[in-house]
Amino acid sequence: MAVSNGVTCAYSPLLIAFFRTFPGFTAAMYAAFSVVEFIGRSIGSALQYRIKIPDKKKFGFAFFVYQTYSAMDMCLLWLPYPLMLLNRGICGFLGSNSAIIRDAAVQRYIPERLRSRVNAFQGVLVTAGCSAFSLVMGFLGEILDYRLCITIGGTFTLLAGFVLILVRQKEVRRLYEPDISEGTGN
Repeated sequence: MAVSNGVTCAYSPLLIAFFRTFPGFTAAMYAAFSVVEFIGRSIGSALQYRIKIPDKKKFGFAFFVYQTYSAMDMCLLWLPYPLMLLNRGICGFLGSNSAIIRDAAVQRYIPERLRSRVNAFQGVLVTAGCSAFSLVMGFLGEILDYRLCITIGGTFTLLAGFVLILVRQKEVRRLYEPDISEGTGN
């Protein structure tokens, strides 16, 4: 989460700069862009409580969302504006669903006596990721086209997902599917 949230956090200043400086785009378009993502998150959150994803599919779904979100980021600023809006709506929808599943899985996995410490540590890591990646993205934004910066960031998170999650699939899967990995089935 420190990587994906950090890079996503680092996008914000570049997205604002892109919408303010790229021909044909305006600050109002950025505002609409943000609203569509919020609506996608709201709908995704509402549906998450109505639709149950089976435990045996939670890891696969979460990994799919992480990789899809990264791929959507990679192409985001290269799309025509209506497709950008669709992109952000889909990302908002998927992102809220994976966040709910991830947060519930982590809270269920961590012993109650350690939850506050682990949550605090995760907060520190995400903040550090936001800070570090904001500096890197800011530097890249000074020397490269904003679209290329977002594409590089998306590529980095896509690759990080493979290295940090897929390579360690057995360990990470236990968070999402504890009964399955323990052999009790579900």
